[in-house]
Amino acid sequence: MKLFKPAKILVLALSISSIFSSIPVFASDLKDNYVPEKISPEAAMKAAAWQMISETRDGSDISEWSKDNTKLRVAKPIEVYDPSGEHVAYLVNSFNGDRAAGYVMVSAFLDDEPIIAWSDSGDGITTDKFKNALNKNKNEIKKQELVWFGGVDIGGKFIYNDNSVSMINVEGKELKEIKSKTINEKDEKYPKPVKINDNYREDWKAINKIVVGAPGQNNPSDGVSDIDPNGWEANYLSIDKNYINTSVNQKQWYYTTSGGVQQATGCSPTAGSNIMKYWSDKGYTSLVPVFQTQVVSDLRATMGTTQSSNRTGVTSPSNIDDGLQAYARAHQRPSAISKNDNLSNFSAVKTEIDAQRPALQSYWNQTYFGDHTVTLVGYKHYIRNFYTQDSYYVVARNNFVNDSTFNVWVKWGTWNTNVLTTFTP
Repeated sequence: MKLFKPAKILVLALSISSIFSSIPVFASDLKDNYVPEKISPEAAMKAAAWQMISETRDGSDISEWSKDNTKLRVAKPIEVYDPSGEHVAYLVNSFNGDRAAGYVMVSAFLDDEPIIAWSDSGDGITTDKFKNALNKNKNEIKKQELVWFGGVDIGGKFIYNDNSVSMINVEGKELKEIKSKTINEKDEKYPKPVKINDNYREDWKAINKIVVGAPGQNNPSDGVSDIDPNGWEANYLSIDKNYINTSVNQKQWYYTTSGGVQQATGCSPTAGSNIMKYWSDKGYTSLVPVFQTQVVSDLRATMGTTQSSNRTGVTSPSNIDDGLQAYARAHQRPSAISKNDNLSNFSAVKTEIDAQRPALQSYWNQTYFGDHTVTLVGYKHYIRNFYTQDSYYVVARNNFVNDSTFNVWVKWGTWNTNVLTTFTP
């Protein structure tokens, strides 16, 4: 199968404290006719996901985001202002499942370094964090916003009905009591960009390729979402479902460069490595002798994956089962069996998931994925009256290079054809 989701991931340097801050320095005067261009809130979410991917993609556990990172997600961006009242950034809180997992602060300017600051652990930041330090009646607040003072110093600004203002710093103190920073210092402005920065714009091009939510909408027309279909399916009698509780979620990466073009590992061997990792975690440790990324490389060989001219890994569907089986038998599982089920039906998926065996599903012309292979870990069947059509979904792990999702639900039949690849160790 092939993948074409062009993107460029830049791995940023890690700091020992897991807190990074970078304040750009620009000339004092704007260049002629240049007006700083702002990014969208959606782009800010992608930038936050980009940072989290950069911190976790090498498989190490240096970053807190790397520890149990299977359910990382980002929240809706919050606008951040400088002390003068100018919108200069977005604060994107991050979560691991329902647990707070730090934040990423993203510049609001296209020609600025995308990531201003981040923390990979602890509570996120909202204006509610600072309210308890207020001396005035909280019910009199008419407007509140986050304020950035540089570095990782983020506070809250509260405007009351009488137009008076309180600013609370990260330590919970009112800034009017701190001589170095008072609410009268209206000249404290963030240094906006003064000209086009091609390097930062290249970063933003890469960031905008990232899939956040895949695609993160209710009842999407293309049939793929990271939102549980319970959010839109209605008028059903019951739900038949099952799910394999596993953290496997390997993503593709650019493993080499050829002719100046980065080459992706390919969806089929990457999805297949999740199968091997699942069984390794179940006690078949010979299937992942070192790292899962090495399994991807080995499966590229056994599946005969090649590279297309547009930097995607291409695998013949007929080679996927043979490649899985050959790999397993070469790694101390001589009786391992893998089979392709061409034009498989939903009951075939149900059989594998009910037996707690993850499988691969390869699509042709799926309305979101295109031609692509994913790892299946569950299913969901909404059962209705005999005169009303049922709804069927598979639960999958996607592997696009820049995908930040965990579970995605794929509506059955949103493709021209499919192949189910089963595996038993």
